[in-house]
Amino acid sequence: MERPRLTRLLDRTTARIILLAAPAGYGKTTLARQWLRGREHSWYPCTAASSDVAGLALDLSDRIIALLPELERPLRMHLRVAAQASDQLEHLTEVMVEHLLLWPADTLLAVDDYQQIAQSRASEAMFAAIVERTRVPLLITARHRPSW
Repeated sequence: MERPRLTRLLDRTTARIILLAAPAGYGKTTLARQWLRGREHSWYPCTAASSDVAGLALDLSDRIIALLPELERPLRMHLRVAAQASDQLEHLTEVMVEHLLLWPADTLLAVDDYQQIAQSRASEAMFAAIVERTRVPLLITARHRPSW
């Protein structure tokens, strides 16, 4: 079902972060997909693995590499080093922020089912750092507002 009123509201926004928050079954994912048609974006469907900070970093790195293939080798190398670090969260966060600073300003990162990330303090802390320290345009669907 098309929702022209809601898509018009989305069309008018100039916000860097768009959050579609509602309980399960309200059509957040459908609305996001409809609105993203014809727009530059990278779709990230969160899964249970997104609540593991290393899994989240790997998934996000796949999105970065798809848009910026020249970063594959250095990004994978940095991730391997970060995975061995004593403070894995801090190192993985630094790697993600460093590489997401190169994210194209005209490409949205669509994060579907953010509540999967929010199940882990570490994953949510890494994502909060990405929000705070980068300019990546975000479209997020979630059942609840993120803590950040």
